[in-house]
Amino acid sequence: MKFEDLKSKKIGVLGFGTNNQKLVFWLLKHDIASVAICDKDPEIHQKLESRLNDDEKSILTKILDWRVGDNFLENLSDFDIVFRTPGLPLFSPEIQVAKSAGVIISSQTELFLELVPCQTIGVTGTKGKSTTAAMIAHLLNKSKVKNQKSKIQVKSQKFNKIYLAGNIGRDPFEFIDELKAEDIVVLELSSFQLQGIGTSPHVAVVTRLGSDHLNYHQNLQEYYDAKSSIVSHQKSDDYLIINIDSTTAVLQIVERSSGQIISYSGRTPISHGVYVEVGANEVGQVMINDVQLDTSLIAGSADEAKVVGRHNMENWAAAAAVGYFVYGIKAGESREIFKSFSGLPYRTEFIREVGGVRFYNDSYSTNPDSTIAALESFESPVILICGGSSKNIDFSDLAKKIRERSVKAVLAMGQEGPRILETLSGFEDIGQLPKLTAIVEDLTAAVKKANDLSEPNDVVLLSPACASFDMFENATDRGERFNTIVNNLIAN
Repeated sequence: MKFEDLKSKKIGVLGFGTNNQKLVFWLLKHDIASVAICDKDPEIHQKLESRLNDDEKSILTKILDWRVGDNFLENLSDFDIVFRTPGLPLFSPEIQVAKSAGVIISSQTELFLELVPCQTIGVTGTKGKSTTAAMIAHLLNKSKVKNQKSKIQVKSQKFNKIYLAGNIGRDPFEFIDELKAEDIVVLELSSFQLQGIGTSPHVAVVTRLGSDHLNYHQNLQEYYDAKSSIVSHQKSDDYLIINIDSTTAVLQIVERSSGQIISYSGRTPISHGVYVEVGANEVGQVMINDVQLDTSLIAGSADEAKVVGRHNMENWAAAAAVGYFVYGIKAGESREIFKSFSGLPYRTEFIREVGGVRFYNDSYSTNPDSTIAALESFESPVILICGGSSKNIDFSDLAKKIRERSVKAVLAMGQEGPRILETLSGFEDIGQLPKLTAIVEDLTAAVKKANDLSEPNDVVLLSPACASFDMFENATDRGERFNTIVNNLIAN
């Protein structure tokens, strides 16, 4: 879709939350006059207006068609194009009826990828995609490769500015008008954002895949299909950087890409690609194997890093693969830049030490795979705080890891708390049950009980393995609340 295609069309924007607001302002600012807002919240207009500045309020007056309330999805065939919010499933009956009637079903992500004048790097996966996206942006920003040539053919082959956007960083429609051909945009993309798109990023990075969002997708295959959209429209001079550890979905994603494929792994040596090597002392190194040079190169080392956990070494392996094989960043430079990466909030983030006990905030671990990775980051005894709202996910692997890891205590909360403990009670032949498992009323009670149970050298880890919406506004809200509670603690 080109910009000119929008001018004469009747446009419906489905959902006026965070993901679509900048898009709407961009459309109105560019005199796309026929824009209607469709949102379930009958007070969305008033709520939004109270947060806008005068210029934004003036722009918003151009919207004359507000379709709000429970029937907001009725009569979508009135439009030529609808932009679906990621939270609204593509296979919703109303959307499919509109599609059958000839309405173009698009999204903010798809429009951005169609209009963007520069290189894009899209990052998706079940775990690690936010940190990996941030690492790639950090690596490119700090590298000497800026203002040098890449292997991807675009209007200009030199780099200028690196943007981090999508689910992390800025909304891409905040800066789309600033972009030049020599820029690079790194996008963290969820399965919701990828589903149904007709354009793929120049570089697609797929981190390890597992099971997630089965309360949204009809089944696991639909989830994998949505993830595969990141490569479905790649060309021969594009790149796919893929984690080969998630064998279930790797093959179908590789088969759908026409790009050049570079593999990476958190555990398996690769003859041409990047992997995490762990020696006898358990200090991980990110290794690049280049068959053309017939050599192995160190691109990162755990004992030099500010971030903890082997999963973060795996994330850096993905970033190093992008840097080395696509943009020509040398392994030694990658290793130096890795030392300066401080990590992201709410992702195995160290908060403080209280009486010899270290408290870590991993609120953004909203699925079991991420919590498993967090548990693998520590050798000290762990008191795990977990639970939250349901995504219809199986907790068996998490339960096995808790028993194998000999987690000291599990404090479970929220809708899924009881099911996590029920799952944990199985697998009698694996490891041992924690010394204490308990249902706690809320996060305050969980932190208090964890503090009471803890001894010097213990780790208290908030890593929910669940969404947050039963008790919090979102995972950020949950993380902020945890930090506040921990910062108010007094040592035992």
